[in-house]
Amino acid sequence: MKVETKFSYSGNARATLYQLVNGTTANPTHKHGTLSNINYPAGSVENQSEPCEKNQAVFMDMPMSWWVEKLLSKQIYYDAVSNYVNWSYDVTPEHTIHISKKVTDLLIPSVVEKRTYSKETDTHTHVYKPKFGLSRTDFINMSAY
Repeated sequence: MKVETKFSYSGNARATLYQLVNGTTANPTHKHGTLSNINYPAGSVENQSEPCEKNQAVFMDMPMSWWVEKLLSKQIYYDAVSNYVNWSYDVTPEHTIHISKKVTDLLIPSVVEKRTYSKETDTHTHVYKPKFGLSRTDFINMSAY
């Protein structure tokens, strides 16, 4: 089985997720360069608690254009590591930052709106309900590896 995910966006590319959710301006101190190398706060157990809150604030304040770019380049990808994290961000091949479900549940389309199946290609297509103009379609080829 092989899954290919396509994303597209039709909306204000400069708007941040924080602005779209709360209707207020973003925090200018939350910039990409302020992402912490530490995925989990001191005293917490990796993959058994919420990831670093500071990083989640940065993700909330990134513009939609950044999200779309990272999703399309697969730097942000599905990575179900715990009940708290379903998506991760590869800053570099050696450095991955976990994104809280609290953030990705707001943005990443997850409710299937339409399903189709092609016998010719043995492929299921799942079209998800868009969120804030972000659209997602999964192509699941059952005979590919």
